[in-house]
Amino acid sequence: MLRQRTAEHAHLLEGELDIDVARPRHEGVIVAADIVGESYRRISRSHLLIGAALIATAAAAPAPESAIRWDAKNAYLKCDGAIDGSIAWPAEPEAACVAMLMCANEPVLSAERQRRLIEQIRRVPGCGEP
Repeated sequence: MLRQRTAEHAHLLEGELDIDVARPRHEGVIVAADIVGESYRRISRSHLLIGAALIATAAAAPAPESAIRWDAKNAYLKCDGAIDGSIAWPAEPEAACVAMLMCANEPVLSAERQRRLIEQIRRVPGCGEP
């Protein structure tokens, strides 16, 4: 009678858990370690999926403009803020000139920003016209 109940229970568990009830460790008995191991595998898979989702989200989120360096490939993202005064130009005049000239070559500047940028470029010693 016990073997029959255990076999019925194993059949029910087979649909819910991914364990091998066809070859139990002891005839007619599913060892608790099989169930615990399967639960652990499910939890581990869930953690891996959550971790992958968090990494993908972090990678997709743009860095704040203030965190971007002026010598980075995406430094052009700082141009609007620097022209408007919310982000500082590089402290050294030569580096500031390079950054300003880079911004002057951005085609997306409005006419007003272009005018303000030219004024700022002219105030940097030794920086030519854009």
